[in-house]
Amino acid sequence: MRELKLGDLLTDAWEVYKTNIGVWILASLLYYVLISISAVLCYFPVFFVAPPLTAGMYLIALNHLRYNRVEIGDLFKGFENYGAVLVTALVMIGISILCYLPGIIFQVIGAIITQASYESGGGFEAIGVVFSVFGVLLYLAGLVPIFYFMTRFLFVFLLIMDKKIGFKEAYQLSKEKVQEGFWNALLIYIVSAVVGSIGMFACGIGILFTFPLMFIMQAVAYHRLYTPEMPTILSAKSQ
Repeated sequence: MRELKLGDLLTDAWEVYKTNIGVWILASLLYYVLISISAVLCYFPVFFVAPPLTAGMYLIALNHLRYNRVEIGDLFKGFENYGAVLVTALVMIGISILCYLPGIIFQVIGAIITQASYESGGGFEAIGVVFSVFGVLLYLAGLVPIFYFMTRFLFVFLLIMDKKIGFKEAYQLSKEKVQEGFWNALLIYIVSAVVGSIGMFACGIGILFTFPLMFIMQAVAYHRLYTPEMPTILSAKSQ
């Protein structure tokens, strides 16, 4: 994977974003409203609604970059590739659970031992504390494999939406590209996620303004690595 400069990705993502901020904010608002409604009705459906909507946001970003077209309707096109998108999300969730599970188990054991000690007056709270502390350490250690695997998934949604392929092929293509320059891909993953979520600090509502930048930044990186021959609105601006 040829190295992509973070500064260039951020600058280009902003150049794309500012050409149609209004529609992007509406897309972000609709995204969160739909997910919130599904969560209120019953939390479980979020796992089935969020993945295709997320894939739809990636498609909006890619179409904006390539064709200067930002359409709210593209938000729902993730449902057209529902199987691949859902499998991708479930695998990512499964990996996260497995990475966090040892820490969670030790924390639960620690809590049980501590509670039992208080109830029986046994005086072995220290054992519970040791388990709890070790659980926290294992939980934090779980972040290492999570970042590793999530980085390998960096372009999976974009590949599924752009090439209309299944999860297995999309993951293989994403993994191969990421492994060519893992640390650069990791930085793109982290920085884009931070930029996209930084609006949360502005009373929460700011997320509507910053959230699209994550998708656009990753779409720019994807385009430069997989389809650099295609013209974009950035190409038109540079002429």
